[in-house]
Amino acid sequence: MVAPRRFFALLAAFALAAGPLSLHAMGPSPTVAAAASLAAPIVRNAALHDVSGPLATLPPVRPPVGREGIVEPERPEVPDLGPQAPDPARQTAPTSTSAMPAPNLTFEGQRDADNFPFLVEPPDPNIDVGPNHVIQTVNITFAVYDKKGSILLGPTNINTLWQTFGVGSGDPATPACAVGNSGDPIVQYDQLADRWMISQFAFGGSAAFEPVGPYYECIAVSTSPDPLGTWNRYEFMISATKFDDYPHFGVWPDAYYMSINQFDETQDFAFAGPGAVAFERDKMLRGEQARMVYFDLSTSLGTQYGGQLPADLDGRTLPPAGAPNVFAEADDDAGGFASDRLDLFNFHVDWANTANSTYSGPTAVNVAAFDSVFPCADVDGDGAERNCIPGKDGPGVDAISDRIMNRLTYRNIAGHEALVVTHTVDVNNPEGHAGLRWYELRKSGTSGWTIFQQGTYAPDAEHRWMGSAAMDHAGNIAIGYSLSSPTMYPAIAYAGRLATDPLGQLAQGEVVMFQGTGSEDSGGGGRWGDYTSLVLDPSNDCTFWYTNEYYETNGSFDWHTRTGSFTFPGCLGAGADMGVTTTTTPPPIRVGDPITYTLAVANNGPDFASSAGLVDTLPAGVTFLSLTTTAGKCSGTATITCKLGTMARGAAATVTINVRAPARSATLVNTATVSSGKKDPNPANNTSRVTLDVVDTCTPPGVLVADDTSDTAPNVSPVAATDLRKLWVGEPHQADAVARLAFTLSLGGPGALPPGSQWYVMWNRPIADATSDRNYVAMKTDAAGAASFEYGSISPPASIPPSPTNPGNLPTRRGSAVGSYDAATGVLSITVPTSVIDAVGPGSALGQLQARAFLARADGGPVTQAAATDFGPITLYRMVGNC
Repeated sequence: MVAPRRFFALLAAFALAAGPLSLHAMGPSPTVAAAASLAAPIVRNAALHDVSGPLATLPPVRPPVGREGIVEPERPEVPDLGPQAPDPARQTAPTSTSAMPAPNLTFEGQRDADNFPFLVEPPDPNIDVGPNHVIQTVNITFAVYDKKGSILLGPTNINTLWQTFGVGSGDPATPACAVGNSGDPIVQYDQLADRWMISQFAFGGSAAFEPVGPYYECIAVSTSPDPLGTWNRYEFMISATKFDDYPHFGVWPDAYYMSINQFDETQDFAFAGPGAVAFERDKMLRGEQARMVYFDLSTSLGTQYGGQLPADLDGRTLPPAGAPNVFAEADDDAGGFASDRLDLFNFHVDWANTANSTYSGPTAVNVAAFDSVFPCADVDGDGAERNCIPGKDGPGVDAISDRIMNRLTYRNIAGHEALVVTHTVDVNNPEGHAGLRWYELRKSGTSGWTIFQQGTYAPDAEHRWMGSAAMDHAGNIAIGYSLSSPTMYPAIAYAGRLATDPLGQLAQGEVVMFQGTGSEDSGGGGRWGDYTSLVLDPSNDCTFWYTNEYYETNGSFDWHTRTGSFTFPGCLGAGADMGVTTTTTPPPIRVGDPITYTLAVANNGPDFASSAGLVDTLPAGVTFLSLTTTAGKCSGTATITCKLGTMARGAAATVTINVRAPARSATLVNTATVSSGKKDPNPANNTSRVTLDVVDTCTPPGVLVADDTSDTAPNVSPVAATDLRKLWVGEPHQADAVARLAFTLSLGGPGALPPGSQWYVMWNRPIADATSDRNYVAMKTDAAGAASFEYGSISPPASIPPSPTNPGNLPTRRGSAVGSYDAATGVLSITVPTSVIDAVGPGSALGQLQARAFLARADGGPVTQAAATDFGPITLYRMVGNC
């Protein structure tokens, strides 16, 4: 069955450039003849609007403690008709000789722990890029980066943007956009105005994550190109009773357009059909009162239609004057349609006379036959069959194959208009093999939209899904996506084609942008996605930026995200695009360990490179051992200099450098730079810099794995002695050869311990079962303040979300541990043999490792998430083996 839309907000509870175009070219669109509308327009002013203070000075918001989660309603499933004929548009060419350019860079984005104490699935990662910034939004948080990946703000809750918002409709005390932080976010850079837009939905029960009407869309538009500055803030009431789920946006000259899936609160949140909204962009850019034009399509289109996206403008050439925004959806004949097709709709908004606004269609564009229905399992028993895409060590995750995927990209190029989009299909070779169906539609003059080319990218037995497609200004197309197989952890990858390649082929092949090292287990409910985003850098309209999720270790509710960029060098003009990427020995790196740096040098073209060279500066403190190269000659020990000679387009060289880590803890930064005698059209990938932490696990306290110096809510301890600051983990040498783990906690201040308090360190068991899914060590004080030390296990949540009357997550003491507390320094230590905690050994991951404090709880009594007064960030420690 298809993987329907569902969102978790899980209570943690122990679980762990070019300038802008002239605005004068973007006034209200002229009146044009329009087809009959499918519904009458509903016009509303924003319920509230104002201007924020500078974002950099707004107090960051953290999720409240003790709230429970929701499960969102779902669209009807398309019938599963069983195995279908093999996909007729499948591309079967091998990808072993990929000509796709390597990443310019990749950097770590936000992770689920940033949402703590709410852990959410799925992350909905998306980004956009401006001349100087990258903004990433993931379900309920956002962060601002520079274009080298350095974080400038966040991660922080998205509703931080709406703090200090004036009192108005929604919650009687606070606007829904200020109190709510419910997710499904979108960030867009509006290159026509050199401004930013961030949006998420909100509703009356937002504080409790319970959908209660009325339902709102929160939209903030920056007042300048600097996202750290002030923002124009808006709260629009979409519907009193229809939940505006899965909102997606498109930037267009006359409006910000939004598509939604609607669920009717009065009908137990049954799917009610699609909706479409236009927001008055020019007024929002100026911070004035703005209107929206909303089409409720529940009556005219009904529940057969849905999963639409609005066209999102790329490039610097505007659509024809007065052109309507195009909305599209993919419809499977198994859902009752006459054929497999794309259905297109035209949204024409008339701000001069909003009554003339229309939403018309559908126009069916027949496509090569596809199968959107996967044979899926319900591993976690929640009634939703969404374990469709296999991954190593995991039960499988959802395909989200019932809709086209963010974005529907539009470009006016070379005398025609183009739309590019992708969705996941079952290639049926055998049944259940996920591939990426993609389309380029074209339109010239007054003609209608037609398929110019289409293909299904599934060149081997691996699974590709959760795609996002875009086109650069030269007409080259790329798709970013997730990649996995039964023997491969989910990875982040991309593939592409040049405008001159054979039609229907991603002929440049595939690159793995980042390889995950874990899979989501059954505790995550099979959730993945629900969307990603591939966007173009407005500085050159050639560089693609992509973000997606991965897992670092097997588990649930601990996804990570990664962002990277790549460029087809031919898009930038003549020259030789020299690029270098670095891979290293995977961490952990212990003191004295050997380290290998592997430097991959490539000439991405379009011309040959003369006098190609590489300079690699080794980190201070390492000991040089050896080096090899597959081309040219290298020399040096502290600075490696390689003369690689002439490199043809597509040629590659590998330089391997072996060193030994220093004999003490250190942070190692290795920097490699490439050059040639030719002009480089893409200098963004000339330098590769990697950082490794060398850890000393043998000398207490060991490795600093968590550093929580924040005392902002909810990390507030009313008693300083309970306040958790730092957590170290070590595996010190033991003369008796018994393997042990040592946990060291730094508290907020020295002095006597408060009575009746508890300090826990907990982590996921390698193999959970029905009675215990986490281990812990703890220090507890009795009524006199005397300390005792123990280890034990913690039961799983009784339900998802946990029931207030039966939350589960309760500890069971298994035995005594060795410990001490130093009142002079406020440091406590707990040591426990690994044999009593599932006999973990080298390579075992202490997943979702976290420290908690509980104030004034009776020793041995029940402990729940709501009782915690301070907790540190979720982190990971991978055991290296007893010293």
